[in-house]
Amino acid sequence: MKYEFDIIGPENINKYIHDFRSLEEKIEYPLENGLGNFRIIHGENYHTFFTQQGFKTRFVAIKKRNKVIGTIAGIWKPIKIKNKEYAGFYISDLKIDLDHRKKNILRKLLWYLVKRWPITPDYQGWDFNYYCTMLKDGKGVNRTFKGFNPAKLPSHSATLNIYMVDPSTLLSLDINSLPDNENCSSVNLSPLRIENVLWNEGVKDILSTTDNSIMQLGHLHPQILTKKFSSKLNQSISEIINKEKGLACFAVDNRETEKIKWLDYSGITTNTRCNIFSFSPFAPSLNKSDILYISTGEI
Repeated sequence: MKYEFDIIGPENINKYIHDFRSLEEKIEYPLENGLGNFRIIHGENYHTFFTQQGFKTRFVAIKKRNKVIGTIAGIWKPIKIKNKEYAGFYISDLKIDLDHRKKNILRKLLWYLVKRWPITPDYQGWDFNYYCTMLKDGKGVNRTFKGFNPAKLPSHSATLNIYMVDPSTLLSLDINSLPDNENCSSVNLSPLRIENVLWNEGVKDILSTTDNSIMQLGHLHPQILTKKFSSKLNQSISEIINKEKGLACFAVDNRETEKIKWLDYSGITTNTRCNIFSFSPFAPSLNKSDILYISTGEI
């Protein structure tokens, strides 16, 4: 079955905007290990969620007989590893129409890109790549990657606990007892997120399929629960509390066992998890880092 791939910049996304939104309406993602689900609604300016993360963005329209049956996005981001800046390539927002699943479309796309990468400057300029996958029954989209497939090059780098909690519960935290991890080797995958709280309202809305409501998620600074940034926590909590039905959203690498216990002690728990996979041909491997930080507003 012949598929075509049209790679475009954000300035040309209106060409496929209706098709991308139609795909979006049909796809659900897991919460609480599959006990709940959510849908994504990108805003009026569809590309903003992606372009706000890095310095370059490309979208792929996957077509069959001129009909768009899938899409995926790639974002180039400046990321420091061991105090040196590298270009990370974030592979995100894979959507395949239900009728075209299990047809090895992603494998075909990746081989298309791999063959053209050495001679196409627009595909180059990254040192490592990574992607995130939400978990259901402990498994992510990587379980579908079969055969001789470039998608299998990235290896598991981290599992993140994703918290979406009533912000008032964070007031019970004793910041003075925050576990110290400052001497660990860490990488922040969201370097442009400098705000204390990121609101993606109207940029990328999360629709709970339980009651069809838009979740009012205030995404905390990715390193808010570190000694360096924790002084801003109360200010961030206040901002979210002042938002009607606001929820505080943040991620913790599950290797931070003491921090997770510290949260558990205050009754802050979660079953929502996300895996990060990465491939580092031209940069130090993310697998050698003790902790990965990422803004939940970029997952």
